[in-house]
Amino acid sequence: MKRIVLGIGLACIMAGMLAAQSGPFGAPAEAVTVSGNLALVNGRIAVKSGNTIYYVAGIQQLIGFIDGLKEGATVTLEGSASSIPVAPEYRFLWVSALKFNGKEYDLSTTAMPGHMMQRNFQYMPGRGKNRPTKY
Repeated sequence: MKRIVLGIGLACIMAGMLAAQSGPFGAPAEAVTVSGNLALVNGRIAVKSGNTIYYVAGIQQLIGFIDGLKEGATVTLEGSASSIPVAPEYRFLWVSALKFNGKEYDLSTTAMPGHMMQRNFQYMPGRGKNRPTKY
């Protein structure tokens, strides 16, 4: 019985390691530079470049803090993009650098997929070590 459980556990670990080698949607991420105007597409921040719409992750915390960074602003974004298999005209872009109004912003420490979600999960009310005792 212990061998069966150990074998299943090792199989799950190997499957996880293989899945971690590719992007979040199964395709490997590639480095891209995208220029265009910020827009809201399906409720998400996006940039259209040619026939491709890039959903942008990593700049939402800057909107409202950088003057003029809002919908319609012209930006140049650098980062890694993954395709979405069910919608080939859309891609998901993790921003590592933002160029806007002649200034460059390094976002490489904040644009890691899952980085902020893992950090904030433990501080959500009712979860983790900071769970309130009374609501």
